[in-house]
Amino acid sequence: MLLLSLQALIKPSKNKHFRNVIALCVLLTPMHSLANDHFSSWSDKTICRLAKATPDNVEYQAESTKRGLSCGGSVTSSSTAKTQSSSTKVIVPMKPFRGDWIPSEINGVPMWSPLDVKRKLTSGSQTPLYLGVGANAYGDFDNDGIVDYFQLGIPRLPGISWEYSGPACEVALGDCFLQSGNMSVFKIQQIKTKKVDGKYTSAMYTSVDSNDLLINNNPPEMAGTGSNRISLADFNGDGKLDIFTNDNGVMYDGKWLGKNDNYYLSNKGVGWTESNATHVTGVSVKKGKGLISMSHGSSVGDIDGDGDIDIVVTSGKWVGYNGELLCYINQGDGHMKVRKCGRQWGFVTELGDIDNDGDLDIVFGSKTAQGEREMGTLQGCCRRHFNGILLNDGTGNFYERGFAFKDAKNSSGFTYDSVPGAYVSDLDGDGDLDVVRMLVGYLYSGASLSIEENIGNGQFRNVLLQEWCKGPASRSEYPSYEGNAFTCHASDFKFGDFNKDGLIDIVVQGFDIKRSDEIKDGAVYMSTGKFEYDIILPTQDDYPFVKKMGYFPKKVAEAKPQTQQEIEDELAAFEASLEN
Repeated sequence: MLLLSLQALIKPSKNKHFRNVIALCVLLTPMHSLANDHFSSWSDKTICRLAKATPDNVEYQAESTKRGLSCGGSVTSSSTAKTQSSSTKVIVPMKPFRGDWIPSEINGVPMWSPLDVKRKLTSGSQTPLYLGVGANAYGDFDNDGIVDYFQLGIPRLPGISWEYSGPACEVALGDCFLQSGNMSVFKIQQIKTKKVDGKYTSAMYTSVDSNDLLINNNPPEMAGTGSNRISLADFNGDGKLDIFTNDNGVMYDGKWLGKNDNYYLSNKGVGWTESNATHVTGVSVKKGKGLISMSHGSSVGDIDGDGDIDIVVTSGKWVGYNGELLCYINQGDGHMKVRKCGRQWGFVTELGDIDNDGDLDIVFGSKTAQGEREMGTLQGCCRRHFNGILLNDGTGNFYERGFAFKDAKNSSGFTYDSVPGAYVSDLDGDGDLDVVRMLVGYLYSGASLSIEENIGNGQFRNVLLQEWCKGPASRSEYPSYEGNAFTCHASDFKFGDFNKDGLIDIVVQGFDIKRSDEIKDGAVYMSTGKFEYDIILPTQDDYPFVKKMGYFPKKVAEAKPQTQQEIEDELAAFEASLEN
């Protein structure tokens, strides 16, 4: 595989950003701020493709209806699927929604950035809640038209050590679990500010800690500890967002022990209740405790085509010379029955219809045999070492392997050891899903971003390999634990169209990329044309989000209505802060 240095991949643009020479074309996905006549030049075929791929986008659905297009049928929601027979198949989205889309605007003004919230959660004058924050999700949980925020973090607990392949529990030091877990939920509030030509052009945002909406009646050890992915979906079919986070397990005495995932279903009123004890049964499920496993990776989507949302998780357990995939099969109302659905050991699973046959396949991430061979850690070679596509048999089973991605090397000549992240999108707009992957060295030492183009017939080719952080120059320099001086990786990627050019922009998420000189948490790969991006950092003036965010660490009581003078004083203070 061709290895390209960071300097070869990006160059300064006229506005002092970095531009990729090797570039990507991106999927036309939901763009809520498009004018009604924007679609006039788009073909019926394009409208249909987008309407089928993104069924939650009201603009695409309205345009297809306006043109009288059938587009091959419509997607059946989970709320209606309960009345269908089990033999009835529905058309599933090519890429399921999970909370990874960021709108460019809310009510006609720029979208907010979560960076202030992240800083408050991890630093400040008071003891912060988390050691660090990772994956997050965006979704309007109260249907008020304002996108709200969900954030995962690493809890500060005296008994938890992260100096090894954490989280490692050392009970002699103190508690290893916390009832509140490792997830924070924020209700976002918006006050429009400046007006230009009669239209608001800016806004003030505040984030209100809404963790009191997360009801957890389980013992503390069932709360989140090491979750690395959060997915939003309507599992119980009531029209409201539910929450799923996988859990990495906990290490005791050098051994990884299984731990339950976290499954919050929406209440009839407000908030969510953790529902493992009442809504999860099946294989490896301990009564009242949920699925006991080490599910490093997870993804959500309708894997069996019955109209409701299922869940796929990896398992860190060895089974023979390989491992297994476990699937939460939705029974139509949010009750999940877990069963084995694949035979593969690894870290990452991402659902998407890779081969365009109408069902969701899996992009899978694991270790690389050559990477482990170079580090002297190779075990169980080599069925368990697979990075590629697992094909759906149409019923939600993933036993057949498809395309295998080639290994990649860093600038020091070492093969990347593992793939801790994989994401799908139609990057070149040709109607099939391409793959974005995070590649890391041994124990997360050094990292590169990799893009694999779907060229049809189940085949891929690498179009971008960008080294973000260099790893050790020699084998002797490689560390013996995670969280080392070379640690670098993005914990998540988000997508949106912030410059409204019809091409997807990419937002990088993760505090562990701080070692990189070019990529920082919140960096935006802004599309400037086909296969071209400017990299815009949060410190730059043309960052596409409102940077400042008011933060209320505790749920505040309902405030009395402000007077007009109080509103004007608050806005004046906010505008003054923007100028400083």
